[in-house]
Amino acid sequence: MTEKMKENHKVLFEDGPQKLNAKIAHKTGTFDRPKSLQNKKIIALIRNGERIDRVFPEWLNLNFTDSEEYLPTDLNQPIEMLKRSGGIEDYIDDSPITEIGDLTSECLGRSFGLHGIWPLQKVYSSPSLRCIQSAAAFIKGLNKNMKLCVEPGLFDWTKWYKKIPKFLSIDELVKAGYSIDTEYIPFKKVDELEEIIGQETIDEFYSRIRACISAITSTSTSKPERIAIITHSTSIDASIKALRKCPPRLITETNMTQMGMHYPYSTTVMLAKDHHNWSFVYQPIAPFSYLGISNKPDVKFINLTTRAKVNLKFEA
Repeated sequence: MTEKMKENHKVLFEDGPQKLNAKIAHKTGTFDRPKSLQNKKIIALIRNGERIDRVFPEWLNLNFTDSEEYLPTDLNQPIEMLKRSGGIEDYIDDSPITEIGDLTSECLGRSFGLHGIWPLQKVYSSPSLRCIQSAAAFIKGLNKNMKLCVEPGLFDWTKWYKKIPKFLSIDELVKAGYSIDTEYIPFKKVDELEEIIGQETIDEFYSRIRACISAITSTSTSKPERIAIITHSTSIDASIKALRKCPPRLITETNMTQMGMHYPYSTTVMLAKDHHNWSFVYQPIAPFSYLGISNKPDVKFINLTTRAKVNLKFEA
């Protein structure tokens, strides 16, 4: 009998169940650090958590009184709601996330520590409230003191919007309690998005994201080595194409409308830089599954629509 077996035998049969339970209670799960991440730049692309207007389409009509007092009617709805300068109309096209969305985002942050992906130098987010809230929950899960960089250049495909959503300003976000890097200078300003609202082509969108990702992942020594980006499903796909040096030649408008299925809520795609090429990291963190739903990305779609100079597939 080995020493470990003797120790287990003593706990089971001599110390009794109370000490056994105490021993088990203090066990914390850990995961092996992927060897592919050692001494490499990494970029984690994360989709925002579940948004309230997709689960409760009539929430603005049903959960606000005539005086705009917020009254949640479901446990998956946030307990409280931010007051917007323009009233509840500001939530149109800029909705918050659900309680489930907040939870899954926080779990992702926690998993980054458990999987040994930490340290991250920067966390970036689209200016959309759903992305800001997801990023804040992600940072909470990291349990680290980090500030969020809000980057308007990461915003969704503007072709779908009749007008630019009225995003919360940096001052409003700070006042609301979000930890924001107020010194960060964004690649694009919100005003620049207004110029292309409703008319941005697919090629122009992918070009915008490519330029934004290039600025974020610059090889300059002053740039971070490990970053996380919380953004939209469309922006994740465009970021992948940018990093893999692949034009969106196979992407159609139908594909764009289906991006949410290819990159579910809280999905995570990670790439690591080896020499001059960005390669996919196989299962950087454990998947998140609940009620028959998984946050796993559609790797078949990614491989089908992504053709790079270095033909390395993203494995399931």
